[in-house]
Amino acid sequence: MNVPRTLSALEWDVLWMLSKRGPLKGIAIRQELIDYYGEEVSHAEVYPSLDALADLELVREVATDGRPREYKLTEEGRRTLARRQIWQEGLSSSNNGP
Repeated sequence: MNVPRTLSALEWDVLWMLSKRGPLKGIAIRQELIDYYGEEVSHAEVYPSLDALADLELVREVATDGRPREYKLTEEGRRTLARRQIWQEGLSSSNNGP
């Protein structure tokens, strides 16, 4: 799969967060984003983004016995993040010259 061109900054941040923290409930993801951005992040921003990431098979919902669902990074999500990191590192190293 190619790196999705249409991911928002919030969606990239969610992928990064899940790669570092492991599975999280939507409310925990939202709170992490609020803490990071230093401003309110609405449910209407978070849950559609999680749905879009799930549609792209970058995250998946994990059932938790009637409790709020958790979201987990998939292997495709990990590969997508790895490709982006390699690309970003290449950009930063190519900007070292005149």
